[in-house]
Amino acid sequence: RVNHTLTLLPKEYGFSLIMFGGRLNNGQHANETYRLDVGDLNPPRQGTWQWSEVISNPATGNPPVAREGHTAVIFRNYFVIFGGLCSTGLLNDIRALDLDSMEWQTPPVAGMPPIRRHGHASATFARRMVVFGGFSEYGDVEKDLYVLDMDRWKWTTPE
Repeated sequence: RVNHTLTLLPKEYGFSLIMFGGRLNNGQHANETYRLDVGDLNPPRQGTWQWSEVISNPATGNPPVAREGHTAVIFRNYFVIFGGLCSTGLLNDIRALDLDSMEWQTPPVAGMPPIRRHGHASATFARRMVVFGGFSEYGDVEKDLYVLDMDRWKWTTPE
């Protein structure tokens, strides 16, 4: 698996990471979500590392389309993904997995989103998701910066 995300969960969810998406060995895009529990990392470091698939309830929210080259951040109790490349082209969507209910949601995003892209970088800063760069649908390397206020789910560009 390549071009997936592996994101550290907040400490209230234990010593765990969450993995989403990517491209599989057979060339197909993936949309499975896995959790890696790593036991207690505090000395004396007890426990074993264990993968488990996160099964979401499709009646309450379908998982995102299979993709690679997306980014992921944690905000409050949400695992938030942006963009990537799927079998039909590039994406610029926002999807959020509620870590308490393990249900995927599509937040009501406002503002002008970044153009569709993959291979970009994201980070959280002051309750915002900051997105930089990546490849656009024309193969251009982007050098733009967008900010998603995750309290209001609104895109802006810094001045």
